[in-house]
Amino acid sequence: ENPVLIEENVPIYASAPDVTYNDASDEYLLVWSNDEFIPSQSSSESEIFGQRLDGATGAEVGVSSFRISDMGPDGDGFYDAHNPTVAYNSDLNEYLATWSGNETSSGRFQGEFEIYGQRLDTAGQEIGTNDFRISDMGPDGDNRYRADYPVSTYNSQDDEYLVTWNGVDTGVYVSNQIYGQRLGAAGQEIGTNDFRISDTGPEGEYEDDFFYGVFYDNAVAYNSQDNEYLVTWGGVDASPNEAEIFGQRLAFRDDITPTPTIPPACDPAQDVWGKIRGLGWVEIGNRSQTCTYPVGGAIYIIPSGNINDPDIDSQEWYDDTTAEVGPGERIIVRVDVPTCAVVQQDAFWGEPLKSLDGQRYGARLLAAARYDTGGECEPTPTPVAPSLTPEPTTPMETATSEVPSPTASAMVPTATSPAASPTATLAMPTSTSIAPTPTATAMLEVISPARSSRIFIPLIER
Repeated sequence: ENPVLIEENVPIYASAPDVTYNDASDEYLLVWSNDEFIPSQSSSESEIFGQRLDGATGAEVGVSSFRISDMGPDGDGFYDAHNPTVAYNSDLNEYLATWSGNETSSGRFQGEFEIYGQRLDTAGQEIGTNDFRISDMGPDGDNRYRADYPVSTYNSQDDEYLVTWNGVDTGVYVSNQIYGQRLGAAGQEIGTNDFRISDTGPEGEYEDDFFYGVFYDNAVAYNSQDNEYLVTWGGVDASPNEAEIFGQRLAFRDDITPTPTIPPACDPAQDVWGKIRGLGWVEIGNRSQTCTYPVGGAIYIIPSGNINDPDIDSQEWYDDTTAEVGPGERIIVRVDVPTCAVVQQDAFWGEPLKSLDGQRYGARLLAAARYDTGGECEPTPTPVAPSLTPEPTTPMETATSEVPSPTASAMVPTATSPAASPTATLAMPTSTSIAPTPTATAMLEVISPARSSRIFIPLIER
């Protein structure tokens, strides 16, 4: 059949429709965002409208294009409502419409969007509080915090709704995440206010031409068999510019007796997670709401220069940084890296290992990656010929002479290291390479260069 035109009296456009079905009345309720041009402001004013449709024919039923939202003063294009969603309450035979809107009460500014709702009866008439507010993203009066793209579903077992949305709540210029709010049948909030659902990407990461976090839309569905929800969204989590679809199951069990007020045992193996975010920096988070853990990052040099070298024991500690991650926190830990070296970078909980010879992080390893750090290498020093007739020295002179460190001495083959004088001990054959360790500071420039290559290795190897 030919499409049915539902809305045509719009100077600019109608957009973002959503629809739900009422099986008791065999009809649909359609909602959408309606833009009306305001000549005096050279802009449009957007509000939410609705239309009932016959379930069998799609014909309009009742009032044509009735208005649902009232954001800000009428005729002011700086206050809008958009991206509506609607859910049907089968127990009370009514609807809940929700949308992202900007209005003037409670000291909010123009452009400060939050999620609002309105209950409707089967005739499309408003029920209860007009345009009640659902979300509370950030402080009122700061339009850098916002909530948008709501979706909703009805839970027939508990007679409640779940509304989810894309929002910015934890800080200015941080990545968007998915938040949710349970609502009773009368629109009252239930449980935790604006609880966070997603954990996509590091907090606040906008770097170069990509960002981590959640994209615009999300979706939610109710599972009546198990009395739980599934929330899904698109976003960038681990790899820059690589968007994927993520999901989270949710269940609320108000009928279960709460656990006695004994804090849960701290288990870092379950609570702490980590990700390699780039050469010289790692992200570490804590799922626990009560425990604090010691964590850190470390750099180890692979002496062979082979990025695929399986020999872990020979890796040489270069630098580490330790910190504490508190309950519910996510932190960035930065570590110094050498130039002209192939390195392994580890994120861990607990104390750092200063040597990997015969020991490993094991279950304490959170993430690991290898890099060729690039940069200009220091030239090999020109060998200094040993003196064949060293001048005699007094015991006092020997005790005060400049003697090389044990590390430097270990790098000289015994066969080419005459013990005649300190000068002979410091002589370096051309074929002997200098291991870039923290003690050989004269041979090493410690910077944070751009990586030239990178691989990930299985955690079991550490």
